[in-house]
Amino acid sequence: MTSPNRFQLLLGRAILFGSIAAQLAWGQATPSPKPEERARIEGRIVHALSGEPLGKVNLRLRKSPATGPDSIVTSTNSEGVFVFEDIEAGRYILTAERPGFVPGIYRQGATSILSLVPGQQVRGVEFALNPQASIAGRIIDEDGDPVGRVQAELFRIAFLRGRRQLQPAGASPVLADGSFVVPGLGPGRYYLCAREVSRMSGATSEYPANRGPEEGFVTTFYPRATNIAGAVPFDLAAGAELRGVEIRMRKARLYRIKGKAVGPGPVERITLSLVASENSLLTFADRRATVTAADGAFEFAGLQSRSYVIEALPAQRPGSEESARMLGRITITIGTRDIDNAVIALGPGGELTGRVALEHQPFDSSHKPPRLLVSLKTEGLNISAPGARIAEDGSFRLRGVLPGLYQLMIEGLPVESYLKSAKLNGQDVTHSLLDLSAGAAGVLELTISEHAAECAGVLRDADGKPIPNRMVSLWSKSEDFPRDVGFYRSVNTDTKGAFQFRGLAPGDYRLLAWEFADPDIVMNAEYRARFENKAVSISLSEGSRETVTAPTIPREAAAGEAEKLRYSAQ
Repeated sequence: MTSPNRFQLLLGRAILFGSIAAQLAWGQATPSPKPEERARIEGRIVHALSGEPLGKVNLRLRKSPATGPDSIVTSTNSEGVFVFEDIEAGRYILTAERPGFVPGIYRQGATSILSLVPGQQVRGVEFALNPQASIAGRIIDEDGDPVGRVQAELFRIAFLRGRRQLQPAGASPVLADGSFVVPGLGPGRYYLCAREVSRMSGATSEYPANRGPEEGFVTTFYPRATNIAGAVPFDLAAGAELRGVEIRMRKARLYRIKGKAVGPGPVERITLSLVASENSLLTFADRRATVTAADGAFEFAGLQSRSYVIEALPAQRPGSEESARMLGRITITIGTRDIDNAVIALGPGGELTGRVALEHQPFDSSHKPPRLLVSLKTEGLNISAPGARIAEDGSFRLRGVLPGLYQLMIEGLPVESYLKSAKLNGQDVTHSLLDLSAGAAGVLELTISEHAAECAGVLRDADGKPIPNRMVSLWSKSEDFPRDVGFYRSVNTDTKGAFQFRGLAPGDYRLLAWEFADPDIVMNAEYRARFENKAVSISLSEGSRETVTAPTIPREAAAGEAEKLRYSAQ
């Protein structure tokens, strides 16, 4: 019999040899790139205002999408020069940082992706860093005294997937003397406001000592406005230091919403979200409250008179059965008194069944696209977004559907296919929102055609040279498309200046290229309408293949119209 010590020794050797063999096998399976296959990047960082080279800038090169925490780092010398050597081929993002400057990201036309092929030598990479700007001042009350538990916050008006909204741009706690400093700002227009920290969560355990109307400080924009429409913005230049800013916080009547969450099972630990229901720029991060009592009691405090939507947040991934068990949404309007008896009914939500069919052949395992997904997209305040995979027989079941308006989405279609028709209870909804305000009911029938249209072209400069990394946009022209469901897609030209749109439905489209434009603002239909007379018109029939030339909107024109739309009536 082998002794225990000898057995452990043999086992240890076996593990060691196995580990070495595995490492050798791994090395053979994934050989390191040869030296001649490694890429190299060299460039320079300069001061955005003076154009002088910047030393001591820290640069980071990381893969996109990120495959782990690793990245390649280097720094500039006294001449602002940097070099990255021995880089594997792939897609990367290059960022730069230096104390006292706004962090920068290198962009090539419409993209921030650096695509490297084996052995590529990239030279002349140059971009500028802006010196940081800052805003400093005091937050005081109407008597000139400091206000406790307050935070100074800066916002910019930005676009997210075509929708205009306030975007946080910086924040600073307010000190005991009322002073604050918000550093690290880039050039641009900012809106400054002051908010009580205790009001941010919405949930509270504080109550007024006396009966009667509750009054408190409300969010106040500079100089003393209670909404963005009355705010006065600051236009900061690069490196500017704005001092002596003063906000006098205003008080107003405040209200509470008290109620209960009820459902078929335990409601403890259900998280409720509250947002203003109006489509306004003044839509801060939603307030949240967690139901902790067994009877489902909840409360939101510090609210002003307006309409709100309270919704139960799914605990699991949207669209899964687990998340569909405790859903609910109510709209509540606060007038001149507190709401004490709100009830949000929780449950699995509605269910919408449907079927996908191919136009000219049976839908079975031999023809079914492998990753086909049907989902209902909601805009603005609605949170739950039901989705479902398509079964082998083409059927699907959308669970957890709350009352509301939805846009039908179908993902995973082959590039030669498109959604030809969608019918809800026999009514055509191909180009319209699904009105499920009365609840989910009926059958959704989807038909897919395998004869999609496509259009393609090559973008060239005045000398006939191809233009790479330039954004090209295509959108539906038909007035039958409501704005919320109108088709829009964009692509970037490749290294040869080529672009291609596939999987298109028959119809009339507009096409434009952009020397440089924010992709999020181009998704805005009102913005694109400002260049309608510059776009090329394209009419596509089923299965057609068109070669097109895309007119280009200059950078200055795109930026000018973006500025007008960004700061139009709020």
